[in-house]
Amino acid sequence: MIVERKKLSLWERLFLPAFVAGFKVTWRHFKNNLFKGRHAAAQVGAGYHPEFKWPVREGYRGAPYLVKDQEGRTKCVSCQLCEFVCPPKGIWI
Repeated sequence: MIVERKKLSLWERLFLPAFVAGFKVTWRHFKNNLFKGRHAAAQVGAGYHPEFKWPVREGYRGAPYLVKDQEGRTKCVSCQLCEFVCPPKGIWI
C-alpha cells in the first residue's frame, strides 16, 4: 500500500512554528527563574536537591527506598530498583 504525502508548504518546511513555540517555553521558564527567585525553580521542576525536600504525603508508595534491619544497617532485598533508577546505568545486578 502506497500512501501519498501532501506537499509541505514553505512555512512548514522552515520548522519556524516549532522553533518559536519551543523558544516561548524556554523564555517563560527563564523569566520565572530569574525574577521569581529560588522557589520558582522548584515549582518549575528543577528544584534544588540537597536543600529542597519534596513534600511526601503519608502512605505514598511510589519512591523506592532501602530496607533497614533491626540494627539500622541497610538490607538488600534484591528488588533491583537501584539498577532501574540509576541515571547513568552504572549499577548492574
